[in-house]
Amino acid sequence: MMKAPDKKLDGKNIFEILPDEEKKFFNEFWPRLLENQTYKGIYKKLKEGEDPAFIMATFTPVNNENGKIYKIYFLGQDITEQKQRYNLLVEANKEIERLRDLLDENKIKH
Repeated sequence: MMKAPDKKLDGKNIFEILPDEEKKFFNEFWPRLLENQTYKGIYKKLKEGEDPAFIMATFTPVNNENGKIYKIYFLGQDITEQKQRYNLLVEANKEIERLRDLLDENKIKH
C-alpha cells in the first residue's frame, strides 16, 4: 500500500513513517505486539491525495533464538471495495426501514 522504495524504509521504526492519524491506530495495539500477541483487525489506511483504504491486517511478532522480538510480520489485504459495498447495503437497509415506517404510518391514517 505504501509507495515508498524499500531503501527509504530500511532501518526505520514504523512510527517514523506513519501519518499521525495512523499512529493513533498503531498505538492502540502496539503494546499487545510487544507482549508477543498477534493482532488481527481492520484499519483505515490514509493515502495522500486519495480516499482512505480499509485494510484487513494481521501483525505477528517474530522472536529470535533468545526469545526477543526482532521483527513483526505484516499481512494485509485491501478490503476497501467490500467495505464500500457493505456501507451501501447498510444505507439501503436504513432507507427500506424508513419507507416501511412511512407505509405503516399511512396505513394507520387510512
